[in-house]
Parts: sequence; structure tokens; C-alpha cells
Amino acid sequence: MIVRLGLRFIALAYLALLLIVPVGIIIAHTFSGGLAPVWDSLTTHDAVAALELTLKITLITVPLNTIFGITMALLIVRRNFRGKALLSALIDLPFAVSPVIVGFTLILVYGMNGWFGSFFIDQGYPIIFSTPGMVLATMFASLPFVAREVIPVLREIGTEQEQAASTLGARGWQTFRRVTLPAIRWGIVYGVVLTTARRVRRRRRGVRERHRPDPDPDAARLPGVSELRPHRRLHGRARARSDRARDPLPDEPVPPPKGPLSEWQSPSATSTSDSATSSPSTTSVWRCLRDR
Repeated sequence: MIVRLGLRFIALAYLALLLIVPVGIIIAHTFSGGLAPVWDSLTTHDAVAALELTLKITLITVPLNTIFGITMALLIVRRNFRGKALLSALIDLPFAVSPVIVGFTLILVYGMNGWFGSFFIDQGYPIIFSTPGMVLATMFASLPFVAREVIPVLREIGTEQEQAASTLGARGWQTFRRVTLPAIRWGIVYGVVLTTARRVRRRRRGVRERHRPDPDPDAARLPGVSELRPHRRLHGRARARSDRARDPLPDEPVPPPKGPLSEWQSPSATSTSDSATSSPSTTSVWRCLRDR
């Protein structure tokens, strides 16, 4: 009795450490300022648009993946055919393939220069960077969940009840609706929950980019303000190269910096003022300061 209670206490403590404590901290920090900031964040234009898009894609992908999962589970468990192992491996493919590879493959197939991209674009239905592309990516990522939850249940219940229903004169659809479906309903529920969680968890930066306000056309002409470019973010060296390309160094000689940086010049550069102002080391120091 003591050992059993001790094991339960250890299991509950481990669960609390991994799940309850982090979730509690997140909830506490979220509502630390009250309900008003949370409600204001959820009612912004970007948040509402993101929730609407998430709900739309969920309502499309979850029923389709549920039907596909049940069909594949019945086919794998109740039928014997060549390529059965290959089909089972293909269902598990989304577990092994990175979402980055999936997105890159969709661009190769449905992009502007892809196999079918130009056809859909000419018809006025672009796939990439739109809702159909998100639906395809989500369907592939959440494809195996329903099938992998239903397959063990089908193997567990066996075929005795289905054979008995067929003996009594029930047709295939009647057997599935009255015998098979009630037996596998909890496996379907678990698969639907996992599919929905997989869909909701995925973040889509394109929603924020699409609803970002248009850049000010006069901002690019203001000194020190770079041109706003949506769907492109530069960091580090790429930003420095972009700034130098838009604002090149002046052609006139640049005076050497004062202070300790003047010691970086070569001895020949400090002999005369003309050579100091036109030495390559001074220009390199100025470029170093701009990059930093």
C-alpha cells in the first residue's frame, strides 16, 4: 500500500513539474494585468484575422483527414494486397519529413515556376502564399493521426462482429455504421483531437505580413529611413550590405576619426594631411564604424 501511494505521488509530482507548473506560470503572467489587456490583444485586427483563418483551415482539414484516416485504417487492417507495407510507411511520412521540406516541395510544384503553378495562377486561383497552400500543408502535416489511432482499435476488436452482421444480412454500409463505427469512435475522437491540436499549434507569419499596413511612400525619401519591404527581413551582415547598397559611401575623402582610432592608421598615412585623408586604412575604419 505504501509503495503504491509512493508511486502515485511520484507520478503526480512529475506530471506537475512538467505540465501544471509551466502552464500555471504562463496563465499567471498572461492575466497579471487583468482581463482588459488580454481582451484588447484578442480583438485586434491581426488577431481576429488569424483566428478566422485558423478556424477556416481547421474546418476544412479535420473532416478531410478524418475520412482519409478511417479509409486507410480499414484498408490496412481489413484487406490484404501488394504494397500494404509501403502504404503504411507513406502514411507515417509526415512524421519524418520536416515542415520546411514540405513547404519547399509545395513551392516547387505549385509555385509560379512550378509544374502546375502557372496553370492555377492563370485561372485566378494561386496556391502558394494563399489559403489553398496552407490547407495542403496542414493536411500533409496532420495526415497520420486519425489513421494511427484507429488502426490499433480495429485490430483489437477483430472481425467476429462484422462477420456476424454480414451473416444476418447486413450490407457493408450498415455493418460499418452499426457495428464498426461505434467500436472505433474513441479512436476517431483521439485522432480528431490530435489533428486539431496540430493545426492550431502551427503559426503562420503570413497572416501578420498580409494584414500589415501599407508602407508610407514618402518614408523612403526621408533621410535615415529605409524603404519598407514586406515579406523580407534583413539581419546582421545582410542588413549592413543592404544599407551600403542604398546609401553608398561619399566620393570625397573622409577625415580620420579622432581618439584611439587614429592609431589604426599606417605610419605612412600619418605623415601628411593629404595622405591621411585619402589612405585606404581610414576608409576601412569608416566602413567598420558603419557596419557596427
